[in-house]
Amino acid sequence: MPLIYRDQIFGALNIYSHEKDAFDEEEVNLLIDVAKNVAYGIAMVRIRKEKEKIEEKLREYERFFKSAQDLFFILDTKGRFLDVNPKFAEILGYEIDELVGHTSRKIVHPDDLERIRNFFDEVLKGVIKRDEFRFITKDGKILWFELLEWAVFKNSEIVAVEGIARDITYRKELEELYKNLIENTGTGIIVVKEGGKIMFANNEAEKITGYSREDIIGRHFIEFLHEDEKDRILMYHKLRFIDPNSAPKSYEVRLIDAKGNIKHVLAITTLMPYRKQAIVSFIDVTELREAKRKMEESEMMYRTIFETSPLAIVLSGVDMTILDCNQAALKLFNKNREEIVGKKWMELGIFSEEDLSTIMELFYRGSKEGTNTVELKINIDGGRWIVIY
Repeated sequence: MPLIYRDQIFGALNIYSHEKDAFDEEEVNLLIDVAKNVAYGIAMVRIRKEKEKIEEKLREYERFFKSAQDLFFILDTKGRFLDVNPKFAEILGYEIDELVGHTSRKIVHPDDLERIRNFFDEVLKGVIKRDEFRFITKDGKILWFELLEWAVFKNSEIVAVEGIARDITYRKELEELYKNLIENTGTGIIVVKEGGKIMFANNEAEKITGYSREDIIGRHFIEFLHEDEKDRILMYHKLRFIDPNSAPKSYEVRLIDAKGNIKHVLAITTLMPYRKQAIVSFIDVTELREAKRKMEESEMMYRTIFETSPLAIVLSGVDMTILDCNQAALKLFNKNREEIVGKKWMELGIFSEEDLSTIMELFYRGSKEGTNTVELKINIDGGRWIVIY
């Protein structure tokens, strides 16, 4: 006899006898009832065990809901809280019953209300949504939450919305800090993909190139380089992604700005291999190079004047140490450069002892007050005295 309960078959009840037709109709009916009762008993035991499993699972979910560090909530289709876990209420500074029955208007930043309404409307269409919003705690502190929400269906109809929130305030503060650092560092910064396309540019990059951020992002970096630089810098870029040590990290390169001017920049490239991107920071050294060129030209001009002047010129430090002298001075003193440079005036033996105090006084007065014209006697050739000014 089959052991069946509500169309579920558990097995069969078998009873044997050595005699033919050992069971009459009444006994057969009794055995059928016994089989039904056994099937019912088996079904009840299984149902009870299944119920116990479900109840234990529900207790686990409840423990998780109440003790989880993430923030869980359930909304009705009007956007009112049906339930929140303790952590959700705690982090916002409320009791649970202060939130249940209220909409997000009570805790969402006013500037984000329109966005969160649109967010919720999309969830009610069956879309799983994720986004970031500002919430306001009971004591007025602003927190950033990342929300993940999904619809709950019953008989193909949405009856509620469940969601998880995560406090990302610290991450947002770091993002703001990094953004300020990147935008206000005074250095141009671009992020370049392995293929060469620019995916980020900061304010300083706009200033140096003369292009807007929109005109920079999405273009290949070589489009901004001087024609004579393209092959070299492109080779650096390709080598860097093969072996970071095979290309220089720091280098000077010429750019062409939006007005067609040549800009000299000093670039430093840092590779992000796990993202297949490179961060390029650069500063404009065009004016520095021009100033250096002018300084070198000026230095060369003054060096020429210094060396070719018919007047004897001697450069001294504040301690009267001779730093340099021209050919006219060497000729006048009848000495070579090694005998003069690095010595103090007093060590040259060219002044009379009676003039030393006067010379020192005039020297220090001149170093403070400016130019002085002085008549002095110096000894040359070990015995001949001449007058100099």
